Amino acid sequence: MEMRYKDGIGVYAVTKIGTHKVKQIQSNANVCLIVSDKEKWEQIIVDCVVHVSQCEELKDQAWEDKFLDYEYTGIDDPKLTFITFTPRRIIHHTMTTPPEVLITEPIQYDKDLQIMKDLSKFGECYHLTSVDENKRVHSRIMGFIFFNPILSFTMGSQTGTTKIISLKHNVHSVLTTYRDSSGDTYSIEALIISQTCKEILYTTLNPLYLSTGFKGPDDTAQTVLQINVTKAEYVNVKQYLSGLTQMK
Repeated sequence: MEMRYKDGIGVYAVTKIGTHKVKQIQSNANVCLIVSDKEKWEQIIVDCVVHVSQCEELKDQAWEDKFLDYEYTGIDDPKLTFITFTPRRIIHHTMTTPPEVLITEPIQYDKDLQIMKDLSKFGECYHLTSVDENKRVHSRIMGFIFFNPILSFTMGSQTGTTKIISLKHNVHSVLTTYRDSSGDTYSIEALIISQTCKEILYTTLNPLYLSTGFKGPDDTAQTVLQINVTKAEYVNVKQYLSGLTQMK
């Protein structure tokens, strides 16, 4: 994959929507870029979070006529997709000195993940809202959110439901919840991927799934929803309203 850099964008690459690489990123946004100098025996590793984007503003900024050589029809090509890279750490390896590690300020992605971790401990029901291929809005009440060190955040669901069909056509979704007693409210924008392979079902098996009627990882009626956070917001409504009252 050819990397580019432009002020206002940073490091990015151009690709086509629907490729295997895009699907991998939607499942796991954590990547490493590795650059090696074989003559000097040096290596630079860049630990990144990546995002897949087709937004018009980014297309306007990043478009080059050279992309026409890659079989794109133009800036309005529906397949034209950009992958942007946000560094967390840069590690410089040499044969003669200890590794040099440069750490960036905490990026928004990591802050969003912390909010999501707090949400997963909430133990409440959540509203999952998505839009299907006919632009109809679907909202469903979901149960527990679990954290898995490999897949990050997941939920269980039944295979073949309207929700699953909707998510296969459009992975962009919103999770929301509110606790009246404390005033805590969460809003999570995410890419939610339906996973049915046995390896993932075994990895994410939870006793709570069994209590809801699933028979185990071999149960074809079970689907795991992998939640890839793109934006997370937390607001305590009671504190917010109290602050507004004090401003009057």
